[in-house]
Amino acid sequence: MPRPHYERLIEEFSRKHFASPESAPLDAPLADVEAADIGDIQDAISQIGFVSSEIRSHMTNLKIFDFDSTLFRSPLPNPNLWSPELAGLLISDLGWFTDPRTLGHPGIPLHPDIDWFDRDVVKDALSAMQDPTNTLAVLLTGRRGSLYGDRVVEICMNLKPDPLPFDIFFFKEPHDTTEPRLRYPNTINFKLDVLSRILEAFPTIKHVEFWEDRPKHIEHDPELKKYLELRFEEDLVNDLVNKHNARIPQLCVSPATGLYSSPPVTLVTPVEIVEEVKYTGIMLDRSSRSALLNAVPVSTENDGCHIFQMVPNLHVMMYLGHVESEELAWIGGLGAEVSLQVIKWGIIPNKIIALQLGLIANNGPDNDGAVSASRVTDCSVSMESSQDSTVDSNSNMKQSGVDAVALKIGGNFSMLQRQQVVNASSTPPSSDCNIFILPLYVAAGSKPHDANNITEWQNVSSALSSLAIKGIVFEKRVTVLANHRSKHSAHQQLPNAVSIGSLITSTYPSLKGKEVGLVVRLVQAWMKRDGVENAMERKHEIQKLIDGMRELVTDKKALETEVDAAEDTANDAGGKSLQRR
Repeated sequence: MPRPHYERLIEEFSRKHFASPESAPLDAPLADVEAADIGDIQDAISQIGFVSSEIRSHMTNLKIFDFDSTLFRSPLPNPNLWSPELAGLLISDLGWFTDPRTLGHPGIPLHPDIDWFDRDVVKDALSAMQDPTNTLAVLLTGRRGSLYGDRVVEICMNLKPDPLPFDIFFFKEPHDTTEPRLRYPNTINFKLDVLSRILEAFPTIKHVEFWEDRPKHIEHDPELKKYLELRFEEDLVNDLVNKHNARIPQLCVSPATGLYSSPPVTLVTPVEIVEEVKYTGIMLDRSSRSALLNAVPVSTENDGCHIFQMVPNLHVMMYLGHVESEELAWIGGLGAEVSLQVIKWGIIPNKIIALQLGLIANNGPDNDGAVSASRVTDCSVSMESSQDSTVDSNSNMKQSGVDAVALKIGGNFSMLQRQQVVNASSTPPSSDCNIFILPLYVAAGSKPHDANNITEWQNVSSALSSLAIKGIVFEKRVTVLANHRSKHSAHQQLPNAVSIGSLITSTYPSLKGKEVGLVVRLVQAWMKRDGVENAMERKHEIQKLIDGMRELVTDKKALETEVDAAEDTANDAGGKSLQRR
């Protein structure tokens, strides 16, 4: 009867390290079982640790180390590039962990250094290996041995200065659908089977410790994240999607030919991916980020207080989704450099520290060629807390990486004045400033958008308010599953046959800045509702829509409410006609 390779590995180890063949816990002669193994022996690799000949018949401890995202910072799909739904599908059904490129060169270095490992887990593994008389130290991963066995062993054995020669390296069996004993619905079932067999083979073991994924730890600490080079990853994902779609005809006939034992409905569905703009905002440049973090220091010692970290991607968000160029004319458009000023600071204890930034009148022309700016007092902040980024010529984000710093509330706010200001957020220092909220430090379990809940804003010193803060207007783009596009993605730019913004400003010359953008969005939603294309021959219909909102443009709150309702209705495939005011 066929049996898993991990049983052979356990048997080989037990025979080598127990006092005599009679005392070995497994009864079958080794020669009798070799022929019964399934597939190539490379689907499971054994590597004896520091001690290869010592009798280890009294081991009482079993220490099991996972590889991906535990011992080794294996690259995962970069959240700066892919939506959560697409990233999950890449891992579950599109073969991220079955493609050697995700663990091979040039995706990662040939011999990754300690920065690719979790130093604390490496320390624990080495400690376990240095106590071979009492401890069995194994690496247990869900990766396939035939694809990754040699590579994982190579990575561990070439770590400097101390290699990681585990007593046994366990890898998942080859995919087999005919032998029930070799079919595992998920990795945890495979690992539990291995654990059960180890305990059966070594009855002296009384204590078991697992080192498994610590997703919350890794998620919160950007320093622990490793990603593939941007272009390399984009090419890889496109290839994985294309390969999956090419398998669809075969999957429809036999879903078992998939990479995983996933529900057929998931496997036989073609994958379509599209790019969308998540939000439009202002990315602070490197010198401004450094200046702010140096000017607002927080003590780093851990005395039991809640630990903070700096937000690694310092930016403010202006709009959700894509916006037309007319909406950004007031600030200079995408790629425009803007100047900001620190106005207030606020805090929610044990959650977040944030700043209010005022947008100083910039040199970007509006639709009439004149400089304009409008006051924005209701800007929200992004829910993103991704890797630090820079902005390229197309205003798209590129990964560059900024180390996270552990911070503690209650530190030295030497440049902040601790005086309470009532309704401070509604009073900018001058009439030509827009007010944005910049999350600066965030605690574990909190999100940058928690800064929107700060109710008391306090004055800052003149030294802090005089800092020269610069930023670039940019779009945050991600690739998403076509059927998981957000409602904001429907607000996409139409062909500019007709300049909607120009029509609006000529009809309502008193409108400036964000108000123009809101009216543009409302017109676009109404156009979508009524099936009016942005074409020159439909210009008179577009103008009629603009003329029909005279009451709305004088009431900003009513305008914002109408925009949200109109966009929701336009995005509803079966939406009813919107009652116009």
